[in-house]
Amino acid sequence: MCIPAIYKSLCPVCGGDITVKELENDVCKERNTSISSILSSKACKEFEEFFVKKTNFKLSLLQRYWVCKLLEGLSFAVIAPTGTGKTFFGLMYSTFLAEKNKKCYIIVPTTLLLMQSYEKLVSVSKEERLLAFLPRMNKEEKKEFFLRLKRGEFDILLTTAAFLSKHFDKMKGIIFDFIFVDDVDAVLKASRNVERLLMLLGFSEREIKKQERTQGKHHGQLVVSTATAKPGKKALLFNRLLNFSVGSSKEAVRNMDEYAIVCDKERAETIKNIIRKMGYGGLVFTATEEEAYRVHKKISQSVKCKVISSRVSKKERDKSLQEFLNKEIDVLIGVSSPYGLLVRGIDYPLSIRYAVFYGVPHFRIGIKDIKESSPKMLLLLASIFRKDESLERNMPYILSQPKTREAVREKLIEIFKNREFHKAREDIVVENDEILIPDISTYLQASGRTSRIFAGCVTKGVSFVLDEEKRIQAFENRARYYDLKIVKKSIDEISFTDLKREIEETRRESGKPEEDIIKPALFVVESPTKAKQISRFFGKPAVFMIDSQPFYEVITGRYVLIISSSLGHLTDLVERGYYHGVKIENERFVPVYSTIKKCASDGVQFVEYERCPKCGSDPGYNARSRLYNFIKIAAMTGCTIIATDPDTEGEKIAWDIANFTGAVGKIKRAEFHEITKNAVIQALNSLREINENLVKAQIISCLLYTSDAADDGESVDLGGRRI
Repeated sequence: MCIPAIYKSLCPVCGGDITVKELENDVCKERNTSISSILSSKACKEFEEFFVKKTNFKLSLLQRYWVCKLLEGLSFAVIAPTGTGKTFFGLMYSTFLAEKNKKCYIIVPTTLLLMQSYEKLVSVSKEERLLAFLPRMNKEEKKEFFLRLKRGEFDILLTTAAFLSKHFDKMKGIIFDFIFVDDVDAVLKASRNVERLLMLLGFSEREIKKQERTQGKHHGQLVVSTATAKPGKKALLFNRLLNFSVGSSKEAVRNMDEYAIVCDKERAETIKNIIRKMGYGGLVFTATEEEAYRVHKKISQSVKCKVISSRVSKKERDKSLQEFLNKEIDVLIGVSSPYGLLVRGIDYPLSIRYAVFYGVPHFRIGIKDIKESSPKMLLLLASIFRKDESLERNMPYILSQPKTREAVREKLIEIFKNREFHKAREDIVVENDEILIPDISTYLQASGRTSRIFAGCVTKGVSFVLDEEKRIQAFENRARYYDLKIVKKSIDEISFTDLKREIEETRRESGKPEEDIIKPALFVVESPTKAKQISRFFGKPAVFMIDSQPFYEVITGRYVLIISSSLGHLTDLVERGYYHGVKIENERFVPVYSTIKKCASDGVQFVEYERCPKCGSDPGYNARSRLYNFIKIAAMTGCTIIATDPDTEGEKIAWDIANFTGAVGKIKRAEFHEITKNAVIQALNSLREINENLVKAQIISCLLYTSDAADDGESVDLGGRRI
């Protein structure tokens, strides 16, 4: 039996009173209507039907969450692991809007991904309404493309990020209803692209300059997909004009064995040995294109392989890729740079099984680089050399104080000149008066091609990193910051037979419908500081705003968490109409609650009054909007995890939130007693139900306190236990 209570004027359907029983039964008795059906979007159902019709697949929970945000009018950054269908979602939503005569623009990072996207769009949309700037176009085709662009004879425009930078002048005047940026990292490389995107969404130069959105004016929506974005200052315009900020995540969904093999010499022979044992489905990564061709020359006599590089034509690259997919060749060779052709934009989970790195992915820093380093690079270098007391002391101010930043730059140059490399951490290598820093971000992107979320499971992959001892050691040390477990082994210690069997098994299992591996969930804590702190455990959160309330979005392994705070209690006993906020109903005591309000003038808290009972001012804060925002996000995600404090007060707050969000999704309680990443992860792995005995204890305590306060002559209107 549920704990009886009444929420005054809080029914999400009619705005009248509603009982806990009604919320539990998902019904507004006043209108005899299902609460969840009212909150569910008809447009979302329409898109779900469209998606199934076009693809024969159901929307994943994450994809459903994204479309609900769009239909709510939000622009946002997609934070999700590779393989969760971000790109496909962007293509399908654009097609959906195009059928409603809306203009859409899809931007991808590479020509390889552009061709994949073009083929998918052609299969689900009308080709005559699709305009794509394809790499193989001749002079006449390009002329026709720009003529159609000028006339606006399209519903979907598809280009690379490079096209946006090079040909924006030919796009001026076109206003898009929806822009999808697949891999915003590529777009943000040119800072002016942020302003260009905003202008294409209908923002005027005046709005952009003043960073003020003209109310009532139509602007399009922007969705950006990101993996490792490091946005510059211009990206702050997204926050000011579109109410979201770009984030990045250190978390990844991977099912991988990751090996480091010490190999001082004859790395090519080791690569050939690995390929002979693993067979088809390999990617080999080198530091440079020159090295890629040298490796190809050394192994091509005994291994069927091709190089994918910028030196060859797009037609030749496509041919090599098709030969790989047709199993005519076993291995592709490419560069392990952040935007290498095999690092991003290639997604073939059934074909790509393993990756071999001909050396640890890395970047080098010397004195010349320090002189030209950005503030963020200086911060990284200061953290590497933080054994120096002055660098340790100045680290917090590098990004915000120019004088401190230049002092740090001079100190770093001094360290390099004097070769004081003993002050460095153990995750770098010193070579020829330069430091070599393992590039874990690129390693994750490149090796992640082998392990993808695909058709209900995570395919198994394996990576082999070959290098000399000191580089391997630095790589292992730096990988620990990303919670990567790199196993150092000799090639003879690796069981290739077992590896191949496991890799094949996960690909045979693909296609079986299973529960979503990654699920979105609203995650509620009490304090805004705690919300921000927890979100930063998992990278740089993407942030979006609803009614000035921030929501922090991060990946935590099994969940994409949307973290926000309740600001303590959301409800309290009403002051009027009942006996100390209690209704006597059928010989039962039923507490009557409403949302807490706070006067902006004098800080007085009250519940039922429309105006401050002390000064008559309008309330500056009403917890109703926060509660309704929780309901809104819970309806989008289908799941709420409540992580309020593990005491009677926290349990009552959780109970209030659960009563409302439970009408639109599942409810779970997370409990942790310290604010650490491990504590949060453990809580997510051991979710529980709400403890109603603790809730009852809080309700009785609050009733007794309020009753005693009234009997003692204290003001119940202004006193009592509040937030």
